[in-house]
Amino acid sequence: MKMTEFFVRRPVLFWSLMVGILLAGIFAFTRMPKLEDPAVAVKQAMVMVPYMGASAHEVELKVAQVMEDELRTLPDVRKITTECHDGMAQFTVEFNMSVPNAEVEQHFDQLRRKTHDVESKLPQGCYSPIVVDDMMDVYGIFYAFTGDGYTYPELYKYAKMIRRELLAVKGVKRVNLVGNRDEVINITLSKEKIARNGVIPTQIMMALQNAGKTVNAGAYETGGDKIQLRVNEAIEDERDIENLMFSTFDGKQLRIGDIATVERTYAEPQTYGFFVNGKPAIAICLAMQALGMLGFKNLKIKVNTLGDAASRNAYKEALRSFFATKIDEMCEDCKERLRLNPMRILDCKVEHDHEIGLNAPKMRDFLSEEADARFYQTLSILNDMEIEYEIDDSLVRGLDYYGHIVFEVHAISPSGKDYGALLGGGHYDGMLANFNGPKDYDHGVGFAMGVERIYSLMEELGLLKDVSHHVDIYAMPIGEEVLDDGFHLVQEIRSLGYSVEMPFVPSKLGSMFKKAERSQANFALIFGTEDLQKGVVQLKNLKTHEQKEAKIENLDEILDAEFEKIDDEEENCCHEHHHEGD
Repeated sequence: MKMTEFFVRRPVLFWSLMVGILLAGIFAFTRMPKLEDPAVAVKQAMVMVPYMGASAHEVELKVAQVMEDELRTLPDVRKITTECHDGMAQFTVEFNMSVPNAEVEQHFDQLRRKTHDVESKLPQGCYSPIVVDDMMDVYGIFYAFTGDGYTYPELYKYAKMIRRELLAVKGVKRVNLVGNRDEVINITLSKEKIARNGVIPTQIMMALQNAGKTVNAGAYETGGDKIQLRVNEAIEDERDIENLMFSTFDGKQLRIGDIATVERTYAEPQTYGFFVNGKPAIAICLAMQALGMLGFKNLKIKVNTLGDAASRNAYKEALRSFFATKIDEMCEDCKERLRLNPMRILDCKVEHDHEIGLNAPKMRDFLSEEADARFYQTLSILNDMEIEYEIDDSLVRGLDYYGHIVFEVHAISPSGKDYGALLGGGHYDGMLANFNGPKDYDHGVGFAMGVERIYSLMEELGLLKDVSHHVDIYAMPIGEEVLDDGFHLVQEIRSLGYSVEMPFVPSKLGSMFKKAERSQANFALIFGTEDLQKGVVQLKNLKTHEQKEAKIENLDEILDAEFEKIDDEEENCCHEHHHEGD
């Protein structure tokens, strides 16, 4: 019987189905996200447990099994992936996709409490578990902040001031400071003096502990008012320690400065260091969400280490031995890679060859002690910055000047599809020397991205429709002496989200207006030496030819107001065209 005939004979069933489908459609429409790129809750978290000094086998026995048993008691856990390395256990906890988005944070909170409860069951010497449950950010700008003649505390103080100002810039989500050295106060006891005065070190330790205690000094009452009395003996600097009094067993009163040398210095060895051209610096990392501003919503960082030269040489020999018996069944490119650099075989895109490479030795098993410590120091910094990442053993770089950390940023679709790397980079050793450049301070970190690759993916995902090809503002510096200030001003305006162009060499005003017209700019920003001294610029609307003076300190508010006017005019214009068509 044909379907049409079946429903014609059963009209009640037919209309019941139609009403049911209609109601289901209305229900789905009211619940579905209305944004073009709706937010996607990542129902996955990572737990890292440092156990420094332990082998991977010890980590598995003493940490991994204990943590896994506890984590599996969490509700709605779909899968737990465990990785054990020397000195580190890493757990990836994936929750069921059926968990409502509104309850994801609650499950993460339960995970934090569970890891806190299991801490007492971990072996002695194991650090507290670190839970990473937020999506990573892209640090698109990396500044090195140096100052000749300034100490680390002074640099850090000014870096914090800069951080506070940067957080007020639109588009900046997070600013982190890296590289500060912890200050300590060293107390060096003189054996001769403590022996002559009958002092033991524990007396000094007790005096220091008691000096920092908060004590109840009572209160003074008068006329119904009660005034709390406080005793402030807190230690603020090394001079307070030198002048701190303590009693010996025979009743004598001594100053710590009488029997010891007290000096302020830096913690040794240095845990986190950052240097630029051999000079100490503070790193300022801006989470600018650069790719996010282009419309990419879900990004993943993949990292790996290539170790130092000795580690890479040992690893290459291990790979040559591993692939020697398998190379005949692999592609021609891999055969050439085996001869030149067997690490590149791990990056082969041929599916059959890629599967063989999955069973190859891992770089981390051949790291020197120094390279291993450096890699986990980098991971610790990523954790401190709350950047989510994935360790990918197959991630390599074929050029010889790459060493230690390498990374890629991948775009992930809401359905979980990996579109591949949008940018990649790593740490450089000896790159300048390869190009006959200077060998001193030949170290750095950099990355590259393919503009065509990003453009084609944006086109595929429909992210180009809101991209305009005209320029918002054309900056017109009058005179060579204002070029440097102009570049800084342009950068500040770009950070507000506006597109700006400015000539790199001084030009005549008429020539700059012609270029602004070709760029289809909405406004011209005109400034000379006298304008900048007064803290103003001249803002000219290139459509209406209206010009007014604008204070630089209020430029963000002024530009927002002016572009809002343009948006309103375009909207009204569209309405008028619709009426004419009617």
